[in-house]
Amino acid sequence: MDGGAASLGVVVNNGKAIAYVCDGRAAESWMDGEMANGQAQLNSAKATGSLTGTYTATQIKGTVKAGTKTWTFTIKAVAPPSGLYRSQSALRNKLDASWVVYDGKQVGVEKRSGALQPAPPFDVNARTAQVDGTNVTIEPTSPATGY
Repeated sequence: MDGGAASLGVVVNNGKAIAYVCDGRAAESWMDGEMANGQAQLNSAKATGSLTGTYTATQIKGTVKAGTKTWTFTIKAVAPPSGLYRSQSALRNKLDASWVVYDGKQVGVEKRSGALQPAPPFDVNARTAQVDGTNVTIEPTSPATGY
């Protein structure tokens, strides 16, 4: 992302895509949509974010928006464990958080009492985070599983 002010991840499966952008503090958006013929158009369900861009087999570039913030980006294709992660839906009462993981770095936000704050780090190999002494399961996300 330009200026390194946010992190973005995009996961594609058979032309369907999901994306997550966050600044690690107070801005985030999950988006989904189509990627076909070199064009990407993704939008959030609540109209709080959008992604428009072009892609090849090795990268995607364009513009992404979360809330009132907009960034331009170019990101390269990566392999797991880089990707998008979210706390398991059944456990979101303990931890409602999402992350972009890239090259071992984690950037994410957690929703707590309606406010956004930096998400705690999680163990990518075990896919768990510690919350108040309890292991909370973290799951990779994809267009097939949703967000």
